Amino acid sequence: MSRALAAFLILMGLNAYADEPPLPGFPPKEPGEALKTFKTLGGFQMDLLAAEPLVIDPVAAAYDEDGRLYIVEMTDYPYTDPKNDKAFVDNTDDPPIGR
Repeated sequence: MSRALAAFLILMGLNAYADEPPLPGFPPKEPGEALKTFKTLGGFQMDLLAAEPLVIDPVAAAYDEDGRLYIVEMTDYPYTDPKNDKAFVDNTDDPPIGR
């Protein structure tokens, strides 16, 4: 398949989504209220597992084999002491405060 034909097919595929309405927007809500803005398929439900102040600045989450949820917080990003901040060099002078 030529590049021109592939590009044409991709653009046509993207154009098919251009006429769809945007996703609905909601103003910011408290965590408990935010659950009410989601719709789930029959038989499914959403539960609030963690919110501030229990979790601050989450960057990753994973479940273990026993179903426990582990969350990685990065409360120090992007804040470092400017005198220790050097481009492309690991900062070993500021203690990490993530957990």
